Order: sequence, then C-alpha cells, then structure tokens
Amino acid sequence: MPPTQQLEGITADQWVAVEAEVRRFIRKYPLHWSFFRKDLAANQSTYQLAVEGDLKESGFRNTLSFPVVARRRTEQEIADDPAHGPTEFVESLKDNIEKIIPGFTQPDTQDRPNRAYKEFLRRYGSLFRPGERY
Repeated sequence: MPPTQQLEGITADQWVAVEAEVRRFIRKYPLHWSFFRKDLAANQSTYQLAVEGDLKESGFRNTLSFPVVARRRTEQEIADDPAHGPTEFVESLKDNIEKIIPGFTQPDTQDRPNRAYKEFLRRYGSLFRPGERY
C-alpha cells in the first residue's frame, strides 16, 4: 500500500507506529518472543481446525495470536495478596497495537468488513497467524 493511502481512517504513520511497537516488544522481551514463535509453530495445524470442546458450537478459528508477558509472583507477594493468582500480567502486544489502531481486531459486520484487520493480516499475518491457512 502506498504510504499516502489511508485505510478506514488509518494513516501511514499509524502503520509505522505498529511496526515500531512490534520491534520494541521483540527487543524488550526476546525470550518471550522466542517461546511465543516456537509455541505457535508447534501447535500449528492445517486451517487451524478446532479439535477440543464442543465442536458443534465451535465456529471460531483462531486467526491471530499475540504474545502476552506475565511474571511469576514472589512468595512474599502471594502471601501479602493471596486473592491474586501465582502470575501477574505485565504486557500484551495486542493491547499495545489496539492503542495505535483502535478496533483493529473487531469482527466484521454484515454491512462493513473490518478492513484494518485484513490489512494487518496482510502485513503481519506471517508473524501472528497460528493456522497454516486462513
């Protein structure tokens, strides 16, 4: 897409910011990124078919996956606040991208497809798509 063309009100600067955010995340969390990519490849299946749960109800295919960073809480943190689990959320790449392009993962509606999502898939699908085909 030419840098001057806009899509659904998304500017070229926003796409540059998404690229910078992906790179920043990879640099900040290289081990998490490596694990995420290995896990994505190991669990990949043709068309990402649903194989668990109520398959009659399962029309959902996971078309994108994003890394989430969490950390283990220390024994002292768990003792001080036992209501929370053993891990604590740190950062999500999807949440960061949502701040740059709000609603980019919203589902299509009958009247209006989410073109921002389709453009994201075109640009970054190879990094975040767990299925071999879409």
